[in-house]
Amino acid sequence: MMNGLLNVKLVLVLLISMNFSVNSQNIYYAVSQGDDTLRKIDIDTRTVLSAIQITVPGQVVQKSNGLAQDPTTGVVYAIVQLNGITGRDLISLDTITGVGTLIGNTGDTFAGISFNNAGVLYAVTGDGAATPETLYTLDLSTGASTMVMTLGNGNDGEVIAFNSDTDVMYHGSGNGTTIFESVTLPTSTDSIALSGDVYTELTAMLYAGGGKFIVASFSLFYTIDTSGVVALLDSIPFDFSTKGLIRANSPAGINQIEASVVELVYPNPADDVVYFENSNLIGEQFTLIAVNGKVIKTGVLHQELNVSMLETGMYLLKLDRLPNIQMRIIKR
Repeated sequence: MMNGLLNVKLVLVLLISMNFSVNSQNIYYAVSQGDDTLRKIDIDTRTVLSAIQITVPGQVVQKSNGLAQDPTTGVVYAIVQLNGITGRDLISLDTITGVGTLIGNTGDTFAGISFNNAGVLYAVTGDGAATPETLYTLDLSTGASTMVMTLGNGNDGEVIAFNSDTDVMYHGSGNGTTIFESVTLPTSTDSIALSGDVYTELTAMLYAGGGKFIVASFSLFYTIDTSGVVALLDSIPFDFSTKGLIRANSPAGINQIEASVVELVYPNPADDVVYFENSNLIGEQFTLIAVNGKVIKTGVLHQELNVSMLETGMYLLKLDRLPNIQMRIIKR
C-alpha cells in the first residue's frame, strides 16, 4: 500500500525560515486602497516583484485597508472592502495564492491593523468611520471589534504599528496637521514631535527594527524613528498607494518566505490520512493550526496523520522543536 501511495504522492510546500539582517529586510508584501492587488515589492529598488489578485470565495474584493501577520502563528490577515457590503471585513490571506478566507465584518471602516507580541490584533478606525480615530481589538474568529481607547486626533490618515522590541504601539495620523505618538494601552498617548523630512499623510506603517518604522505616504516610503525623526528613503514613487505592509522575508509563517518544493507529505490534498516520508521528523512534537490561527491539534508526529476530522481547507503543521520547518496541509 505504501508503494501505491508513493506513486500518487503530491508535493507539499516546505517553507524553510532564514535569518536576515535588518539591512536585508527590504522585501515586503503591500496592499493598496486603490485596487484588489497584493504586491511583493523591493523598497530599495522601487520594484514590484510580483502582483496577484486578492480573492474571497463568493465575494468581490474592491480594495484593502490593512495588512498584518500574527507573530505567534505566522498567519496573515487583511482588512478588505467587499462589494456591496457596509463596513470592512477581516480575512486571513494566503500570500502565495492571494486567496482570502472570510472571517467576518468588523462593523466599521477600519484604516489599519497591527499585532502585539502576544498575537492580539489591534485596529484603528479612519476619519470617515462611525467612531473615527479610535483603537479597537478584532476577534480573529469572528472579526468583531471591541473598543479599547480614543487616539490622538489628527487629520486624514490613520496608521498603527507595534515596536516588537518593546511591544509598545505607535500611532500616526494627519494630513497637514500631523500626529505621531506612542500609546500606553489602554489609557493614554504621548505625543512625539516630528523632525526631518516632511510627508503628506501616513498610509501604512511597520516596525523595521533598530528603533525605526518603515512608513508609506501613498506611493513614497520613509522611515520614522521612535524619537520622531523622519527620513525620505527615495524620491522615486511607486505607481500605487500602499495601505498595509508585512515583510516578505519574515522568518515566521507559511506564506512570507520563498518556498522550496519537496516530496515530504503525501497525498496532498488529502481526504483521510497524510504520510510523512522523512523518518527524521517522526517523534517530533507538532501543532496543527487553521488559517485563522486557531490551534486544531497537538501531539507527537507519527508516520501518518489522520486528517479526516478536519474541515475542507488549508492548515499549517509546525514542529515545536524545529520552528524553521512548517508544512502546509490541504484537506480536500
